[in-house]
Amino acid sequence: MSSLESIDISNFDLSSATNVNSMFRNMSNLRTIYSTSSWNIPSETVSNNMFEEDTNLVGGAGTTYVRYKSAEYARIDDPENGKPGYFTLKTT
Repeated sequence: MSSLESIDISNFDLSSATNVNSMFRNMSNLRTIYSTSSWNIPSETVSNNMFEEDTNLVGGAGTTYVRYKSAEYARIDDPENGKPGYFTLKTT
């Protein structure tokens, strides 16, 4: 998976997930994660190191990788409204 540059998670259902630790970890070429605005992780889900070492990751509005940001950035990138994220909104 280290050569993967983009991934579409718009159909992932994590409503019953209990652990998403390191879900995208060490995907050094990953640049884009496509998702829908309704995608979320339940608050009680363990999600440490979700994006660790994904240094090429860029959200749809330009938010770039920040070390130690984990599940709080697992959302559509919307920095203008105070919600930076690593996801790009899937439009089709």
